Amino acid sequence: MDFTWIDQIQRSPNQPLMVILEGVTMYLNEADNREILKQIHTRLAPAEVVFDVLNHKSANSAKRHDTVSKTSAEFQWGIDNSTDLETWEIGIILKDEVFYLTQFANHRVGVARRRHRLPFWVRPIASILTPIFKNTARIVRLQVNAA
Repeated sequence: MDFTWIDQIQRSPNQPLMVILEGVTMYLNEADNREILKQIHTRLAPAEVVFDVLNHKSANSAKRHDTVSKTSAEFQWGIDNSTDLETWEIGIILKDEVFYLTQFANHRVGVARRRHRLPFWVRPIASILTPIFKNTARIVRLQVNAA
């Protein structure tokens, strides 16, 4: 939560900027995530912000997640509706969200190759499970505009 990194960014006027927070937001609490977006809004806007997010249920069951179950790390935050992020700060607009499970379960050419990453027993029923668990994890893309 040390935002001195922002001071290191050398940016020309009107130069596009994207901030990627990969594997970060779920380890922080909501107040910290709000502060990150506030700092980006105040000091870097306009910018795009891309990050991965879990829903509340997935964040609360983190102890079972393979990436944290063997460490002392904890998931602290999740959000069920990505449009709620637009209420955090004036100028935040949800541009896109991509649901992981939808990408894996999709049968389209080029996407079907990802199905092999699903557990063997899930592959035949992936299209049934997708609507149920679609919101579990996703990538969110926000546009953060100046006030």
